[in-house]
Amino acid sequence: MNGETKDRLIGVELPLRTVSEANQRGHWAKRYNRVSEQRSVVRMALATQPTRTPVGPLRIRLTRIAPRGLDSDNLHAALKACRDGVADYLGVDDGDLSLTWEVAQERGAPKTYAVRIEIWQRPSERAPLPELPRPKTLGVEVRP
Repeated sequence: MNGETKDRLIGVELPLRTVSEANQRGHWAKRYNRVSEQRSVVRMALATQPTRTPVGPLRIRLTRIAPRGLDSDNLHAALKACRDGVADYLGVDDGDLSLTWEVAQERGAPKTYAVRIEIWQRPSERAPLPELPRPKTLGVEVRP
C-alpha cells in the first residue's frame, strides 16, 4: 500500500460512461439528462461512504477510465458533471479555493467505462512568515 492510498480519505470507482460534452451534438434535453444523472450518481455514491464529509483544504482527483483517451480540454469537459457532483457532496462551489482539482485518465478494457474519485486532505499552505529585518532609520522623525 503506497502512501497516497493510505492517506486517502475517500476512494470510489463508479461505472459511468463520460463523454466530452464539448463535442456532443444533439438535443439539449438529452445532454441535460446525461449531465444531471452523472452529477447525482456521484453525489449519492459519495454520500454513502462510511466516512464523515471531509472539510478544509482538499485535493480531489477524478480519473476517467475508458478504452480511448481524450485530449486535455475534452477530458475536463467530460468530467465536469462529476466535479459538480463532488462539490455538491462537499456542500461548496466547485470553484472554492480550498479545493485542488486534478484530472487523469486510464485506458480500460474494451467496453469498460468508469470514473474513479479520490479525495485527500491537503496540508495547510499557511506556513509562518519569516521574520523580516527592520529597515534602518535615517534619524528622521515622522509626525502625524
